[in-house]
Amino acid sequence: MPVMTFALIAFNLMVYLAMGLTYGVWDFTPTMLLHWGANAGDVTFGMGQYYRLLTASFVHVTPAHILFNMLAFYQLGTIVERIVGARRVLALYLVSALTGSLLSAAFNPPFIVSAGASTAVLGFEGFFLAHLYRYRHVYPSGLIYQTLFWVALAIFPTAFNRAMNVDLWGHVGGLAGGLVFAWFFGTPRSR
Repeated sequence: MPVMTFALIAFNLMVYLAMGLTYGVWDFTPTMLLHWGANAGDVTFGMGQYYRLLTASFVHVTPAHILFNMLAFYQLGTIVERIVGARRVLALYLVSALTGSLLSAAFNPPFIVSAGASTAVLGFEGFFLAHLYRYRHVYPSGLIYQTLFWVALAIFPTAFNRAMNVDLWGHVGGLAGGLVFAWFFGTPRSR
């Protein structure tokens, strides 16, 4: 059973529920998001609030935002947890959140507020992609192309359409974090 995946989903949902109960709304403004730990370069780096590099991945903007992030994380997290175990799932989530938030705060305009688990989700996609490549003799060849498709779907539309309001640098940073994590910690756990 993917205990850590469920625990991370539950924690994300509890934060979102607490935000909704605090404000009496379910669609949060940038000020509300920052109050709960969202990321923005001028606050994270400018005011030395580095904790936001991790807390931002547990804060979501709308019901659809958390729903889609948690569905994607559930699908990827359960697979990755079977491969490497609960402790590495937690580490991968945090590393991907950190690398995604770092790139977001460093390369977005300083006042742009970024929040959501998509940095971690992209980290899991990067991990899974690297794992599939490393063990390509074990998996069906179509699986790596299917995963590449999902990665491209998360990266390319945001690169060409800023009106989508999706953090391209956060996604790229999360993906990079997952790829690097897989290089060092991607060996399947012994059964």
